[in-house]
Amino acid sequence: MIFPDRLRTKAIAQLCCVVIAALAFPAFLCRSSVLESALRLRAVKPKRVLLASGGVNDAESGRALLRKEQPDWVLVGNSMLNSRIETDYLKKLSGHTPFKLTASGTKSAMWFLFLKLVVIESGVKPKCVTVFFRDRDLTWPENRMDRNEEMIVRMEGRAQPEWKVVMGRYDAAANMSFAGVVKNVGAGLGELLPGEKLRNWGRGKMQKTAFNLTSVGNSMPDEDRREELNDRLSLDHQRQDLASKKAGNEENEAEDALPGESNGIEPIEFDPSPTESFLPHMVALAQQHGFKLHFHRVKRRPDPPVSTPAELALPAYIKALQAYVESQGCLFSDESQDEAITYDMYVDGDHINRDPKYQQPYMDTFWRHVQSLVDTVILPAKSAPTPSASPR
Repeated sequence: MIFPDRLRTKAIAQLCCVVIAALAFPAFLCRSSVLESALRLRAVKPKRVLLASGGVNDAESGRALLRKEQPDWVLVGNSMLNSRIETDYLKKLSGHTPFKLTASGTKSAMWFLFLKLVVIESGVKPKCVTVFFRDRDLTWPENRMDRNEEMIVRMEGRAQPEWKVVMGRYDAAANMSFAGVVKNVGAGLGELLPGEKLRNWGRGKMQKTAFNLTSVGNSMPDEDRREELNDRLSLDHQRQDLASKKAGNEENEAEDALPGESNGIEPIEFDPSPTESFLPHMVALAQQHGFKLHFHRVKRRPDPPVSTPAELALPAYIKALQAYVESQGCLFSDESQDEAITYDMYVDGDHINRDPKYQQPYMDTFWRHVQSLVDTVILPAKSAPTPSASPR
């Protein structure tokens, strides 16, 4: 006679065997060469990490492009920068060689990683690096963490010692939350099962097929055509294609928190402590590697006055920020009160319309703000005599 307890135990054991088998078989395929050989997954490239001028796909391609172009002026930021600056026109204005390193939706944590892992590790030595920011961006490291998670992982951001200093407490708290547990379980299953490889393989096949089909009747070189398609299909460009005058009166969805997105607490007072933000670590990198770091505050789209405590405290915050960066040998400029930057220049949210009719007048204004600062850094370096060869 089989007792109910034994039946229950047997059923549980059978269920466990089924679950283990369901996980073990795809895990075996993922870890073995069977799946890779069948689908040639070894050739699949990693996902895009960031989208920058020239079609940067990841940190290494960014470093390679910097080495190729050898810019003397690098501009770092998000879509605030991308919508405002077109490098060919800025090059004509300034006489310098600018390079944009941008990714829409990024904030100071990613800008620090761009600076350290792309610009500095490239070995290129730009004379000036300009960071475009809005209001309290530079001391609000938690902002956009959820949205930038893939970039952080791909660039191994958490392996940087500065990351642990600034974000250690935040990461620990996030991992202890329910959302953190779900994320960690999902990440563990993603490592165990082959779904990520299959998705990458399928995505790569679809992209390659579409790219080849669109090449029919097009004599443009593949590299140039890929750059043009990346720009045309970018989120910034799509926003402008879909924008209307009504959209110009709405907040830009890419620059606001998404539902359920945790941005931490916006700082009210300026704090230069190295445990509170990546700003002092960016300053330290500039001092260590011998380039001039320049912070440029952009003008937000004019809105009706707001009298929240944060808004009322902003002028004092900006004054303290400027005093700090200048005391550290950095440069600071601020276009936020410039009346030459008018409402009709904006296409949506705080973005400048990239139509040359609007963008070029903006760049003229931008150059007036920064010329004396940037020229002071770059021109002496250009005019410095080349060291003569040592006598034999």
